[in-house]
Amino acid sequence: MIKTTPVQEKTPVISTPAIFKNMDERFLHYVWRFQQFDAGNLFSTSNEAVSIYHPGTLNHNSGPDFSEARLRIGPMEWAGQVEIHLRSSDWLRHGHQSDAAYHNVVLHVVYEHDKTISNLDGSPIPTLELKDRIHSDQFEKYHRLRHDAAGIPCTSNIQRVPEIIRTATIDRMVMERLEQKTKEVVDGLKTDLHDWEAATMHLLARSLGMKTNAHTFGEFANSVPWNKLSRHHDFQKEALIFGLAGFLDDQPQDEHQQALQKEFVFLKHKLGLTQKVSRHHWKFSKLRPPNFPTVRLSQLLAILQKESRLFSKLIGATSIKEVEACLQVPLSNYWSNHYDFAKGSKKVIGPIGKTTLDSIVINAVVPLLVAYGRAIDEQSLIEKAISWLEKMGPENNVITRKWDEIGLENQSALQSQGLIQLYKNYCSRRRCLQCGIGNKILNMA
Repeated sequence: MIKTTPVQEKTPVISTPAIFKNMDERFLHYVWRFQQFDAGNLFSTSNEAVSIYHPGTLNHNSGPDFSEARLRIGPMEWAGQVEIHLRSSDWLRHGHQSDAAYHNVVLHVVYEHDKTISNLDGSPIPTLELKDRIHSDQFEKYHRLRHDAAGIPCTSNIQRVPEIIRTATIDRMVMERLEQKTKEVVDGLKTDLHDWEAATMHLLARSLGMKTNAHTFGEFANSVPWNKLSRHHDFQKEALIFGLAGFLDDQPQDEHQQALQKEFVFLKHKLGLTQKVSRHHWKFSKLRPPNFPTVRLSQLLAILQKESRLFSKLIGATSIKEVEACLQVPLSNYWSNHYDFAKGSKKVIGPIGKTTLDSIVINAVVPLLVAYGRAIDEQSLIEKAISWLEKMGPENNVITRKWDEIGLENQSALQSQGLIQLYKNYCSRRRCLQCGIGNKILNMA
C-alpha cells in the first residue's frame, strides 16, 4: 500500500498564467505516478476527502491514463481507472464522454478545475485539482530539463546521479532496443512468408546499405526472390542481384555488364519479377569508393554464392569469429578490381571490412538470434546474442561521442546500444519523465 504524506518543507506552486502555459500532461502523469505533490488533507472539487492507497499503473496504450488505482473517496473505497488532464473541460474536448473506455474512471485528476464533468447517469465524476499542490522546485527542474539547449538535457546533472541508477537505465534501454529490432525482424517475416533465410538476407542487405542507402537496399531486397536464388548458378545470381538493383537498365559500359544485362532480361521474364529500384535511387556522392552501393552489392553477392543457407550458419555459430567467416567472403575476379561497371580499381577490393561487419552483427545478426530464440522458445540463443554484444567493442558514432563528452561509460557494443536508444527515444525527444536518470534528477535536492 502506498501512503502519501504531505511534504512540508517545499513551497507549493503559486498558480499563475505563466505556469499553466508551460504545464503539460506528461508532467502531471509524473506527478501523479510518483505522488510528487502535497498530499495532505486532500479533498475533491465536491469537497469529499480523498485518500490514495495506490496511484495505479501508467497505461501506454489507448484508454484512461492509469489503471488499477486504489483510492478512498468520501466513505467509499474504489479500485479502477484514473484520467489526467490539464483542465477538467479537456474531458469533453478529447471526446471521452462518448468513449465507453472512459465510463469506469473513478477519479479525474486535473491541474485546474474549470468544469464539472458527469458520468452517463448524470452524477459528477470525482475530480482532484492539483493547481496549488505541485511544488515549484519540481516544476522548475522539469521545465529546465525540457528546454535545455544541450542535446542531452541532463548534461550538467548526470554525474550526480548514482551509478546504480545510470546502469539500470542503460540496461533497460538495451532491452528496449532489442525489443524494437526484434519486432522489425518479425514484421519482415510476414513479408517473407515466415521464411527465415529470406528474412536473413533482408537484414543483411539493409545493414550493408548503412544509413545512406538503407532504404534503397530495403526496396531492392523486397524485389529479390531469395528462395529461388539457390537454384541458379553464380553468374545468374549476379545478373539477378545487379538487375533488380537497377544497374543493368542503361547502355552497357563493358562486356561484363552487357552479358549480365542479357541474362537478366531472360531471368526477369522467366521468373515474372518486378524491379522496384533504378540506378538513380542509389546514393554515391560523399561516399568513399569502398562504400559504393555497387561494392556492397558485390559483397552481398559473394556471400550468396558461398552460403546457400546463411540463416542456419548464423544461428548455429558459436562465436563472433564464426559469423565473420560466413560474411567475410572474397569477391569475384571482376568485382575485386572494379568499384562500378567499367570503372577499374588500382587496389584490390576486399570483403566486408571490420567496421561494417560489426554493424551487421549488431543490427542484423543479434536481432535475428533474439527473434528466432523467442520463436522457438530457446533462451540460449538470446543469451548468446547478448553475450556477443558484451564482447564487442563500443560503437563510435555521433551519438556515442555525445555520451563520451559528458563522461558516461561506454565500454562495449551492449552499452552503446543502450546509449543510442536512450538518446534517440528519450533525450532528443525530451522524454525525461520516462527516463530513470531524468526521474532521479527531478527528485534530487
